[in-house]
Amino acid sequence: MMITMQLEPTWKVSDIPFLSADHPMVMAHRGNSSGAPENTMAAFLEAATLEVDCLETDVRMTVDGELVFFHDAKVDRTTDGHGRIARLSLIELQRLDAGHGFKDASGNHPFRNQGHQVVTVRDALMALPHMKFNMDIKSRDPSAPRLLAGLLEELDATGRVMVGSFWQKQINRFRHISDAPTSAGIFDVLRFRRFARRHARGDALTDTPLNQREVFGKTLPYAALQIPERMGPITILHGETFVQFARAVNIAVHVWTVNERVNMARLLNIGVDGIFTDVPRVLLEIINRPNWHWYKEDNDKFT
Repeated sequence: MMITMQLEPTWKVSDIPFLSADHPMVMAHRGNSSGAPENTMAAFLEAATLEVDCLETDVRMTVDGELVFFHDAKVDRTTDGHGRIARLSLIELQRLDAGHGFKDASGNHPFRNQGHQVVTVRDALMALPHMKFNMDIKSRDPSAPRLLAGLLEELDATGRVMVGSFWQKQINRFRHISDAPTSAGIFDVLRFRRFARRHARGDALTDTPLNQREVFGKTLPYAALQIPERMGPITILHGETFVQFARAVNIAVHVWTVNERVNMARLLNIGVDGIFTDVPRVLLEIINRPNWHWYKEDNDKFT
């Protein structure tokens, strides 16, 4: 039997609070990073004002063991400083101008010298106590997962945070010590892709739920796949059949990073559970349209 998409989307039926929403999740990539400097409180607050479903951000560790939200290993691209975060103290980081590198559509730098600082994980969680955060552990220091797990527990934030990492060892470490839900690591994703391709052929996949233990031989340690459509030469997201298989085994599918209206509409139409975007306002405009999910072929309505 071919795919019929009768299974409910994960955002509608999940018993994991982070994944539960009223629509496919609008996931603000590094905050509202098209309108304010990425990973700053300004970008986070702008996204919160738009009423996004969660903030996507990156966790790095300073030389003195503080956790901060910052994407790059070095501060050079986005601040007026130089050097690796892992070799700088929090005090040194917060002396930098985190608004220095941002350019608006006209090429101007409206956030320079406006007091924007590198944000700590603690401060952001406390400033936005009702916001969900999707955190990617960028630091490769073995102590970073432990410090993050401890902080989430201290702030009673495990229920509103999902944690992932490109570094499989880091996400494995985190899973051993925290109850916070996690997304698939790189090896998890590649393994899932193999099973999805195998089970999505012909009659192998039905429109009924599948038991993870029967399919994978174990209960999966993650609750979501957070993936690009392609990773180099490898296609990860094989269309509607891939999404339906993920639904069948109760795994959410979140896609990054999508900024074009036509691609947002196409991905929503194949049933993804969330989209990471630099322009959350655009994604919200699409999702807030009446009957947005009816548009199947006529995606140019969104251009």
